[in-house]
Amino acid sequence: MVKFGLIGNPVGHSTSPRYFNSKYNRENINARYEAYQLDSADELINLINKEPALVGLNVTSPFKTDVIPYLDILTDDAQLINSVNTIFIDRTQSGKNSNFKLIGHNSDVDGFKILLKELSLDINENQYRSALVFGNGGGARAAVAALLSINVNPTIISRSKTKSISIPDVDVLTYGDLNYDVISKTSILVNATPLGMAGVNIDRCVDIPYDAITSPTFCIDLIYNPPVTQFLNRCAHNGATIKNGLSMLIGQAESSWRFWQNQLHQLEK
Repeated sequence: MVKFGLIGNPVGHSTSPRYFNSKYNRENINARYEAYQLDSADELINLINKEPALVGLNVTSPFKTDVIPYLDILTDDAQLINSVNTIFIDRTQSGKNSNFKLIGHNSDVDGFKILLKELSLDINENQYRSALVFGNGGGARAAVAALLSINVNPTIISRSKTKSISIPDVDVLTYGDLNYDVISKTSILVNATPLGMAGVNIDRCVDIPYDAITSPTFCIDLIYNPPVTQFLNRCAHNGATIKNGLSMLIGQAESSWRFWQNQLHQLEK
């Protein structure tokens, strides 16, 4: 039996083990998926050494950037947004840190594209040309890349204007820059922060002028547990169309699975 898994902190809220293990049972795949909570990305190599059946890992907050120094190869999507949420473990070759080679990929971009498709945005209309993305971590970078791919102009909202996002030509504002006028002129709002997540910050949300949100606005939260966060609840109260991150989770999971399978097929050649 081969194993796959998730690393992050926390991971107890994640539905990934249930999703993948149900998939394996349904499709008669001889595999197991487990969640591994790590205190730091430094523990990655030790985990792989202790789990010789591990073939692939998903990576969640806060390690999507922290794992990069331990990887040997990055795919184009991972390089573009300087974030990794999927790792393939090639035990047939040695890498820079160990007796296995680690290949980093990002499937979050694919996942967010699927989420946007489900919203049926008419990007030919000028009202859907702008977006604000709250946060500057790996999820935010994936959202930015996906929005750019459909010709929507995203702006990152962060606590400081220090540009930690690697995608060029993307503006960065602080929360202090937001006012009624900025929010009211934006058609897509994306929460890519952990605020509102079950078990961590469930009663919190980004501090923005919610009264500026109107009915044509699409509001997206990358969080899927709870299904309706404080952010989505307040946006819906003002007439916005809301969507949580469940379809992104499923989309990126299937994209991760395809990546792992493609890598395994390459080894079999």
